[in-house]
Formats: sequence, structure tokens, C-alpha cells
Amino acid sequence: MITLYTFGAHFGLPDGSPFVTKTMLLLKFAGLPYQENRQGYGRAPKGKLPLAQKAAAWAIEKMCEEHLYLALLATRWLDDTNFARGPAQFFKAVPMPLRPIVQSLVRRKVAETLKLQGFGRHTPAEQNDLAMTSMRLPAFWERKLF
Repeated sequence: MITLYTFGAHFGLPDGSPFVTKTMLLLKFAGLPYQENRQGYGRAPKGKLPLAQKAAAWAIEKMCEEHLYLALLATRWLDDTNFARGPAQFFKAVPMPLRPIVQSLVRRKVAETLKLQGFGRHTPAEQNDLAMTSMRLPAFWERKLF
């Protein structure tokens, strides 16, 4: 049985980390049983996931890391409502007079990074479309590779 070390559900998602969520999806797509361990993330062993279809796994990984991760980043950090519900919680330790300034600086940096990467040059609607296009099942998935 594979043990997946996770942070646990956050922001209405299976895990607060997009990389853990990516791994959950890969395991589910591959039909591999796994158990979650939320207590020992810092002690998680290094290793590789035993995926039988390495080419398909690589394609899914790239899809998740490119459009889906970037769409998640933009949606979480640049949309005011989503920011207030999610990432704003990361700044609770910052004293109140400085908190809005620090949040603004970090959000500006995220927007700049997205623009430099290229994803941020799209409108929010175009970003959503790119993410949704990545989620549609390509023909090779339908051939039951998993």
C-alpha cells in the first residue's frame, strides 16, 4: 500500500498543496490504492510513485503543473473574494498595520510572476478556458490506459 504524506484538506480542496493534490489525482487515475498520512509529512521518505504508464503520467503531471497550477495560483491570489477566503489566512501572523501592505506586495509579485511566465497575459476567462481544456479527457485516456 502506498502512503501519501499530506497536509490535509484546505480551502475546500482535498489538500492545500497543489502538488499533493496532483499526486492524489495521479494515483487515482492509475487505479493505485493509497492511504493518507497527515501526521508525518516532515518525515516522508523520498521516492517515486510506481506508475505503470510513465508517458501518460508525465503528460498529466505537465498538464497539472502548467495550466492547472497556474490557473489555481491566479484564482487563489488575484481574485479578491478567493484571496480573502484562502491565502489571506497565511498573513494572520503579520501585525495589522502592515498586513494589507504585505498582502498587496505579495499579490503584486504573484501577478508579475504569472505575467512573466505568460499565463498572466491571458484574461481571467481565457485562463479558465485553458484550465478547463486541460481537464477534458484526451482521446488516449479514453483508451483505458489507466
